[in-house]
Amino acid sequence: MSRRLLHGLSLALGACVGADPASGDEPLACALAPGAAIHAASYTDTSTSAYAPDQLVADDAYVYFADGRAIHRVPRCGGEAEPWIVDARPFNDGLAFADGALYWFAGDDGVAGPRVMKASVDGGEPVVLAEYEGYSHRIRVDGQTVVWNASVPGFPDESQLHAVGIDGSDPRVLARHRYGWDFDLADGVVYAGGYLPGTDPAASDRLLFALPVDGGPPTVLVDDFGDRYPTGIVVAGDDLHYFRAWSTDHLAIERVPRAGGAPHVFDLGGAAVPDRLLVAGDRLYGVDVSGGVVRLVDGEAPAPLLDASSLTLTGRVFGDAGGLFVGDSIIECIEWSMDPSGEPPGMFCVRETIDVRVLWLGR
Repeated sequence: MSRRLLHGLSLALGACVGADPASGDEPLACALAPGAAIHAASYTDTSTSAYAPDQLVADDAYVYFADGRAIHRVPRCGGEAEPWIVDARPFNDGLAFADGALYWFAGDDGVAGPRVMKASVDGGEPVVLAEYEGYSHRIRVDGQTVVWNASVPGFPDESQLHAVGIDGSDPRVLARHRYGWDFDLADGVVYAGGYLPGTDPAASDRLLFALPVDGGPPTVLVDDFGDRYPTGIVVAGDDLHYFRAWSTDHLAIERVPRAGGAPHVFDLGGAAVPDRLLVAGDRLYGVDVSGGVVRLVDGEAPAPLLDASSLTLTGRVFGDAGGLFVGDSIIECIEWSMDPSGEPPGMFCVRETIDVRVLWLGR
């Protein structure tokens, strides 16, 4: 039974050009100016918890987004939104897309614990690929494998890097450590930043390493970070881009070949280092601390694509070969009620309107 009632209308602010993706011809292209909205919709939620829509992915025809309960889809060139997988319970940066299928974390529902789910975008019932324990942090998928990171409570806590085949075969733990990893996945290799699995943090520095999902030891790509460490790791073609960070401060963007080699400091032309990195069509983009989106080219000042003052970014930014999409939502509670349990005392939202916008940012 669906937990959301879709009651709004879509607002398509542009047309599509190109072939029908169902025909097998070239993907659709949206004839929109950068910054134009391709969708606006409203939902009324009658549950007792507020979840802002986030976690965008896309195929040639649709943009999919999760809101904490369901996964919805909207035509990427504009059209009516619809709940696509109801009661999916997507959780915490837990939606990915590869080769015609959606993958996501389903949260603990009190009956079944956390699990990795898969469903074809053409329809059909979702299937469980793997069950796991802990608090999940990130999911990535390539053509063969799903990889995710989860924290397992205990003393001491442990972070585990998990993998499972896209057909559900051979679920396993790739790595264990007291501290977790920021990572990306490409062509059967996990590129991770942090301590090497099984090492003593007191005796080693954080580093960037490559770990084959089919087994074998990690290969160190960049060492000697000292008090600094790599984070925000993204694969762009044959290279890795990442932040050299200290505490929560991003000091520089660096690039290193996936095969290894000397790191190169990305020249931002004297501009501030952005807060987040993302890749679309092997091109690099950034999101600054205020929420503005910029295109990043080595040796040039970042080129602004979206001014954060025009949009309140409450969700994810997603990129693919077709362009960039920004998920935005405005939540307004229109009815409040006292918590009947009284433990702890307080109030909760029993009805709310959620406005969703998906923006095309161009290339």
